[in-house]
Amino acid sequence: MNYIFNVEYLEQVVPVRYHTWWPNGSDDFYLFNPEEIEDRIYHYAGIYPWHEYLYTPSLRFDGGYYGDPSDDSLYNFVTYDDWYARVRHVIDSLLTIPSPIRIDVIDNRQTVDSVYVTFDIVVEDVVPSPLRLFVAASESLNRYPFPTGRAWYPFRDFAVDSGGYDLTLSMGDSARYYWSYPMHPDYKVDRLISNVWVEDPATKQVLQAVKDRVPDISGIEVVDVPEVMLHRNVPNPFTSKTDISYSVKTGGKVRLAVYTLEGRLVRGLVDAYVEPGTYSVAWDGRDSFGNEVAGGVYYYRLATGGGFHAGKMILLR
Repeated sequence: MNYIFNVEYLEQVVPVRYHTWWPNGSDDFYLFNPEEIEDRIYHYAGIYPWHEYLYTPSLRFDGGYYGDPSDDSLYNFVTYDDWYARVRHVIDSLLTIPSPIRIDVIDNRQTVDSVYVTFDIVVEDVVPSPLRLFVAASESLNRYPFPTGRAWYPFRDFAVDSGGYDLTLSMGDSARYYWSYPMHPDYKVDRLISNVWVEDPATKQVLQAVKDRVPDISGIEVVDVPEVMLHRNVPNPFTSKTDISYSVKTGGKVRLAVYTLEGRLVRGLVDAYVEPGTYSVAWDGRDSFGNEVAGGVYYYRLATGGGFHAGKMILLR
């Protein structure tokens, strides 16, 4: 749908675009991150294999399908200007729906190898439980070789992964989150955007979303590093053992633990005061009692006095 939007209008919304039409050897947009792109297509379309029936351009918002340009019997349009008007109408209607959640980006910076995003989530009204949090990188513009061409707001990568992170928050709650994702040499660093959104996993409705441009550090030799960095576990997925590393810029109390998707504590790994430096701790797939846990997806969370960082890992049995 890249050709039917203008940039000024897209400043009012948070577009994260997954290329869904040419999954083949000549499409650099798709080939940059095919696994997560297909995960998101499946997430919204709900039927696999999606490529047998899903085509573009199509209009999907908040988990709902609103049609496509070939469906003139439904929308009775004649030109793409009419299709563009239909898109504008749907977006304008969705923008009038009040949100029960506020997301405030506190910090959004890049270092040589990573982007670090700090944001607050404030729940101002009744929300479903659980919620699902997503953090993803996109670009304001990228030009790909034929057949893709110019693309506004192309998706690049998820922090953690495409499945998001479960939140259990209620009306009146607020929390601060620290997330990071690695820089890639192919990123357009002067156009990079961090996107944060919260979704109702039952309906796929996006309850709130924000985007924030990452300042370009080209030519800057020294960049302040966040006080705490949680790195991705290695290997992931794993079968018997994985290593989780983290760095602290100043000394302080650190707690690192493993949790189930439902938030149940599986095992504490670190609960101590640490000096500045980089540390690594192994998890062998066992709980606090030494029992092997079932294969599946688990979270590891690093908590400090200033908040927490989280990552997702997959244990194969």
